[in-house]
Order: sequence, then C-alpha cells, then structure tokens
Amino acid sequence: MKNQFLKIEKKSLVLKISDILDFKNGITFILIYVVYFIIGGGFNSLSWASTLYNQNSHDSHQEIGNNINVGFFYQVTISADASAKELDEYKEISILVRDQKKNVSDFSELLIKARNDRKKLIAFLYEKARYDAVVKIYINNFPLDKVLDYTSEVQASGLLSVVIQIKSGSIFSLNKVYLKSDEILPDSVRKNVMLALNQKVDASLLIKAGQNIVDALKKIGYPFAKIDRREVIADHINKKFDVVFFVKRGPSAFIGKIRVVGQKGITPEFVIYFSRLKKGQKYSSDSLKKAATVLRQLGVFASVRVYEGNTLDVDGSLPVIIEVSESPYRYFGLGVQFATVDGVSGNGYWGHRNLLGNAESLRVETAISRIGKSFNISDIDYSAAIIFSKPELFMPGITFNSGVNMKIERGDFYKSTSIIVASGYSYELSDKEAISVNMEMYRVIERYSYGADSYLGVVLPVEYVRDARVNKLNPTTGYRASFLIRPGYQLTRQAFYSTIKGSFSIYQILGADSPLVFATKVSAGLLLTSQDLFLLPITQRFYAGGGSSVRGYKYNEISPRNALGQAIGGNFFITLSLEARVSLTDKIGFVAFIDTGTVRRGASVHFSEFRSGSGIGARYNTFLGPIRFDVAIPLNRYKNSSRYAVYAGIGHAF
Repeated sequence: MKNQFLKIEKKSLVLKISDILDFKNGITFILIYVVYFIIGGGFNSLSWASTLYNQNSHDSHQEIGNNINVGFFYQVTISADASAKELDEYKEISILVRDQKKNVSDFSELLIKARNDRKKLIAFLYEKARYDAVVKIYINNFPLDKVLDYTSEVQASGLLSVVIQIKSGSIFSLNKVYLKSDEILPDSVRKNVMLALNQKVDASLLIKAGQNIVDALKKIGYPFAKIDRREVIADHINKKFDVVFFVKRGPSAFIGKIRVVGQKGITPEFVIYFSRLKKGQKYSSDSLKKAATVLRQLGVFASVRVYEGNTLDVDGSLPVIIEVSESPYRYFGLGVQFATVDGVSGNGYWGHRNLLGNAESLRVETAISRIGKSFNISDIDYSAAIIFSKPELFMPGITFNSGVNMKIERGDFYKSTSIIVASGYSYELSDKEAISVNMEMYRVIERYSYGADSYLGVVLPVEYVRDARVNKLNPTTGYRASFLIRPGYQLTRQAFYSTIKGSFSIYQILGADSPLVFATKVSAGLLLTSQDLFLLPITQRFYAGGGSSVRGYKYNEISPRNALGQAIGGNFFITLSLEARVSLTDKIGFVAFIDTGTVRRGASVHFSEFRSGSGIGARYNTFLGPIRFDVAIPLNRYKNSSRYAVYAGIGHAF
C-alpha cells in the first residue's frame, strides 16, 4: 500500500475522499476530531489530532517533518581536527551553534539548518584551499542524509542531540592556471593573473585573480569582459589543484556619446572637456577612472561617477555617462592653532567655486597669529589674500592663477610690511605630478628702531611636485617630493639672486594590518646672491623652528644671530623629522618624534650647530584630518628660551 497521510493546517481541514474510503481508520479519525471540537479544543485540536493520526500510521513517516508543527530544543556538539582558533571560526559560521538556545518550530526547520551548516562549512574550508575537507552531521546518532528514515525514533527522544564532525583536511597548493575562452586573449591578460604556483592559494586570491583578468581586459578596450565561471580540479593524491577561469572577453569598443547628468550651473560641454574624454577614442577603464579623478579635483563637485553604458549603440560605440553632484558654490571656513611659544593663530576664508560658470574660483583668505604673546595689538602678525583661478585655459590640464597677498610680520627687531602680486600657470603632468610657473612682483618695507629699508623686486618661481601618498590627510604609505627654484632680481639694490628649495617625505606602514607607521621628512634650501645677503629682505631669508619644522622652538627661532642675539636669517638650511605613529583605535593614536635642523650663513654644515627637539603627541582622526596635540622639549635651547612647547591644531606636522 502506498503511504497515506492527511495534510492538516490551522483553521482548515483538507481530507482526500479517496484516502478516507481506502483507509479504514479515516472514519475513526473524523469521529475523534468532532468529539474533541465539541468539548472545547476547537481548531487548536488540529495539531493534536494530526499527531494522533500519524502515530497510528506507520507508513507516513516520510512526510512527518513537513506536516507536524512541534516545537522542541536541541543541543550541539562540534568537534574538529583543528586549532582552538579554527574551531571558534567553525562555531561562528554554524547556524546550529548560534541558534541552539532557541527552539525550532518543527523538524524540517532543524534539517534545513543542518544542511545549510554543512554547505557553509564545506565552502569555508574550500576557501582555505582544503579541498579534501569532510563535514558530517548526526542527529541523535543518525546521519543527516538518512535521518528522515528514522523520524519517529528521533522525535521520540525529546531533547535532540546534534553532532558536527569536521575533518579539516590538507591545504592544497596551486599547480596550474588555465584561461579558457572562445575568443583570443592577449598575453598581457595572462600576465595579470598574479597567482603564485606551488603555494597556498585560497578562494579570496582566486576571486582577486579573476578580477585581475577582467580589469586587464577592460584596460585594453573590452568593457564587457567577465568571468563566466571558475572551476577547481583537485588532485587528492598529491594535494595540489588546478584552476580554470572561463573568460568571456566580449567586443572591443570606442567611446561614443558622452552624457552628463546632475550638473546645474556648469555647462555639460565644460564637464566633458575637463574630463579629457573624447568621442572616438578607444575605451579604457583607466581613462574613465582618470576622468572621475580630475573632475573631483576640480573642487566644484561633491561627488563624481563615470561609467560605461550596458550595451553598445547601433554604430558599435560605447556610451559613457558622467554623473555629478555639485557642491554649494559659496563656502567659508575657520581654523585655529595653538602653541605655548607662539600663541594662538587663526585663519578664515570665503570662496566661490563657480564664479563665471566654468568652475572659475575666487577665494579670500585672512590670517592672524601671535595672539596672546603680547598684550600690545600692534605686535600681532596679519595677512590677507585674494586668489582667482580659471581651469582648462588654452588646453586641458592648465590652470591660470592670479592673486594679491598682503602681510605684516614682526621679528626680534623689525616690522615687515609686504605686498605681493602674482600670476601664473600650473600644469598637471599626471594624476600625481604637477608643475607651476609664476611671475611675482613684491614691495617690502622693513622698519627697525634705527630706521627703515624699502625693497622692490621681481621673482619667477618654478615648482615641481610629485605626490604619491595614498591618503593625503593621514598617509600610511607613499611619498611626496617637491623642488622649487625662484630666480629673482632686486630692483632697488640691482642684485640678482636665486632661492633653491627641496623637500622629501616618505611614509611606511609595517605590514597591511600593522598599527605602526614610520614617517620621515627632510628639507633643504640654498639662497644664492650676486651681492651680500643683507641686501635682501629679512623675510626672504631662511629660518627654522615651529610646529611644522623643528618642534620645541618658537616659529623661526633657529637662525644665525647678530651681536645682540637677534635672529637675522641665513642663506642655507636643512631640517630632518622622524615620527613613529601608532594607531590605538580607528580614531585615536599617538606619536613619538624627533626633529633637528640648522640654519647658516654659507653652505657648509657643522653638526655642532644643529638644534634638536623631541617629544610625544596624541592624534584624533576626523574627516578634516587628525587633530594633533604635541609636547616637545628643545634638546639644546637658546638662552632664555622656553623649556618646552605645546602645539595643537589640525593635521600632521608633515
């Protein structure tokens, strides 16, 4: 006789008439249910009646798990030939372990959890290149795949015992890599797989290798490249495996129609022009990434996304979409820094990001310093500047800059008032390199207790910068290098001179997950003149000291001195800074540092004249950069100088 069963659901009674006629207990079941319903069980009696009925039908055990609503608890034991750490990982993956304090509504729910556990654990072990791993699960000593044959015996035991046995297996090494495709794959694609043979290669590296293949194809013009599937062929005898990537290259493409969405005040034509993308050029994923980068650097967009269409157009070209969101055109900001040896410094700025409609910018800045070091307001330093920039002048990558800068500065024995008018161009050589050429004209008046001097000059600064830091606000890897040459002519003294400066900083993290970063910076400069150094303004000579130079000393305190011990500046300097930065959490860290440097008249270096400072500091990371608090001690301070210095502000010292 075939298996007979009743499908019973709450608030409904479904009976097959043929089953009742063929099965002699059918009428008995109905009578029992009716009597119980009259007494008061109502529809809640359905579950009890179903259980009673199935207990009398030994042929129906195959369907019990799906048709009985019984709640019960289970207890899990998990064992493995693995380390304690690996065992904990298995427990974290297991749904049965996670939910064992909760009852399951029916037996089918327990079976589903057990089957999912087995799949997840096997997948996890395969990800670790353990391709001979075995996972077995028992419920009340019955194997998972056969437990349905013993449902009545299992349920009759009350609290269920679940045992998970894991044989982790051996770690397989990679033997060979195959790329299979119906289309021709360039050799450059095969070289980008980047998998080490005869080494442990887990699933994450295989996934990355597949992405490397796709990226390599997209870089050379195949926008729809993808990995159809990946197969692993395991050699269980030699504990090695081969991997096969089935690659779908797809058609090559040229950039077609470029569409801009999301812009408001800036014309779509300018966005396309600034992106460096051109209709008809060969598609490359790199060109789309660069377009997004340069548009972000423009400063007028809050977000930029550049992506290709899903299909080719009828002419075979690939549509490209530039999706932007504009930042508010007007902005302003304030900043504050503090040093015990220099007082409080503050700055404010206002700007407009899109003055004329094509991302022209105007910025007004003002700064004030040495607040608190003197109660006389006339001893405070001031500066103000107006800067105008127009990008993409003449050709892509060229930005025109023009501005006026006014300063009032005070030294040990002088007050300097200056105004500088500058105009020039900057050009992006690459996404990491830029060069700028400017022309500056300055007027400086210096007043002393014994008189005053006036200077009028012109300078042609040329600067090259290469910035390869990964994170410019809080770098952990990479470097930054700059070189500046400023040839000039002093009109009032009829003297030629030239300033040469260079700086190099490097950052290195000790391992991908290490909290320790070493940072180093070295700077040097040389001032060449056709006449005496004193024919140049005091503010154009070299000094060192301060929160971004040699800490522990006042701003510009390190300098050659006159007979009265006053700083007069030099024509040569060199500084070196070393920092060890340790991250305690994602937000909090601390640093230990040592800075040293010297400023001289003449290019010779005497190590006995170096001034050094060392100390420690704290960091709190924000989206604007780390807030820093440094305490430094001068190791060979000047007479009557402070024995320590405290600095606070936003941003690293370098």
